[in-house]
Parts: sequence; C-alpha cells; structure tokens
Amino acid sequence: MNKNMCFIEVPPEKLRWTCDPDTFGFENTGECEQIKGIIGQERALSAIRMGLEIDSPGYNIYASGLTGTGKTSTIKTLLSQLEVTRKTPDDICYVHNFKDSDMPTYIMLPAGMGKKFQMEMDDLVAFLKKEITKILESDDFKKTSEEIINTYRTKQKEVIRAFNERLQKEHLQLVQYQIGPYMKQDIVPVFEGKPIPLEQIEMLAEQDKFNEEELHTLRKNIEQARIDFDSVMRHTRELEKEIQKEISALEYKYGLPVVSGAISDIQIKYAENNEKLGEYLHDVREHILSNLKTFKEKKELAKNYKEEKTDESEEQKGK
Repeated sequence: MNKNMCFIEVPPEKLRWTCDPDTFGFENTGECEQIKGIIGQERALSAIRMGLEIDSPGYNIYASGLTGTGKTSTIKTLLSQLEVTRKTPDDICYVHNFKDSDMPTYIMLPAGMGKKFQMEMDDLVAFLKKEITKILESDDFKKTSEEIINTYRTKQKEVIRAFNERLQKEHLQLVQYQIGPYMKQDIVPVFEGKPIPLEQIEMLAEQDKFNEEELHTLRKNIEQARIDFDSVMRHTRELEKEIQKEISALEYKYGLPVVSGAISDIQIKYAENNEKLGEYLHDVREHILSNLKTFKEKKELAKNYKEEKTDESEEQKGK
C-alpha cells in the first residue's frame, strides 16, 4: 500500500447528488417551451436538409447509424418542417402501350385523379362486356354476318365446282387420304370409272394394258392440275380472309356507337387539355373495336366450363 495515500471519510448523505426542484423556474414540465429543432449533428442535419430541398426525380437520402440514435425521428422532424404550401405532385399512371406492349407509357393526372381514372376504366370494361355481348348476339347482327359468310361460301363452292368439272373432262379426280392425324388432298387418274394411284396406271402401261402416249398426256395433265389446285386453294384461303375482314368491319360498325359513347364520357372527365390521355383513350377505343369477339369468347368459355362442371356433377350423382 502506498504510504502517501490518504483516506477521507465521506458521510452517506454526500455520496449521492440530488437536484433541488426549487432551482427550476416552473412548477411542472407542461410550463416549459418545447425546443424546436434537433440538438447536435449540425453537419448531418445540413446534409439532410439539402437532400430534402432537391426537387428532382432520381435523388434519394440514405441515413446510416446505430439503432436508437434517432435517425427516423430526425428525418420525420425535418420533413414536418418542409414548406406545406408546396403543390401536391400529380399522379403518374402507367398504362398499356398498344403500339409496343413491352414499353408501358405513362399519363399525368392531377393528384387523386389517378385512382378515379382506374375505377372508371374498370367500370368501362364491365359495361362493355355486357353491351358487346348483346350486340354480337342480336338477331340483326347474326343475320347480316350470315349473309356475308354465305356469299363468300358460295364463291368458294363455285371455284371448287369449276375445278372439279375440269378434272372430270380430263378423267381425273380430287381425292382425300389420311396421313397420321392429317388429311391430304391429291389428284389421281380415273380408270374404268374408279380413281386409282398413278403408279397403278404406270404398271398397266408396263404390261401393255395402257397406252404409253396416253400415259404421257395423263402425267402432264396431273402435273398441271396439281399446280392449278394449289392456285384454287390459295383463292379459297383469300376468300376466307375476306370473310374475316367483312365480319370485322361489321363488328366495328355495330360496336362503334356503344364503345365510342362510353369512352367519350371518360374523355370529357379526364382528357380535357391532356393530349396524352386523349391519345391513350383513342387507342383503347380502336383496340376494343378491333377485338370485339374477345368479349364474347370469354363469356362462352365460362359458359362451356360451367356446363361441363354441371354435366360432371350429374354424372357423379348417377354413380
């Protein structure tokens, strides 16, 4: 033990410091004025303030530090001190791009209008599902579409009939045969009133049972007939495309008043002085009018599924 050390006896009442309440100038803390601001860390506060004042996209603030050091409360305090008169940002609405489905486009709407616009578009789809189905199932639409189909079917039959008459004059016939799951058509000669493969005629010629000169002519006729048959098939396919064009034009004509009217109501509410939204609604209208059948197909699919489930349930009951 160090001989120079000395010990002082301290009374117990002096071992603990106590604060005398009379030293404060208030009765309770409710009388105290709240300190506005944050004590200390002036450099960090300055950096946060600068970040909050940058009013441009792509800028962010990252706060790092130990848990419990007041990061969240500091940020909240500074946010509450921002100018509250600043204009609320517009809503950014991302919508489908009908010209490039991989690149959605965006529309700017006044704050709070984006959600309302979304609900309007949902209501539009629900409304058109009912109305378009009514149009496509109307007697007038069905009658007109059947007339179009029958007109082109008649043209197709006439083309095929004329080709078959030509084949008969040349003692040829169009036959069908199956290759696996597919049906193939070909032109074969008619011998003794029956269509037979050309190979059999060639065998008869080798046996001197068929004239070689006639076989040569038959081969040329079959080769040319096959070329002409391909042309006939292309013609019938073109007629089929014409049917689809006519039906699409008919659907457009019948659907235009309903679709345009419904979209016009939305356009009046939201697209005034908003060119980009007007362009989007125009694209929506054209897309719907060009794909009216999708509304009916979805309903028929659901109906068929329901009928299948009903039939299945009845079958299980029988068991």
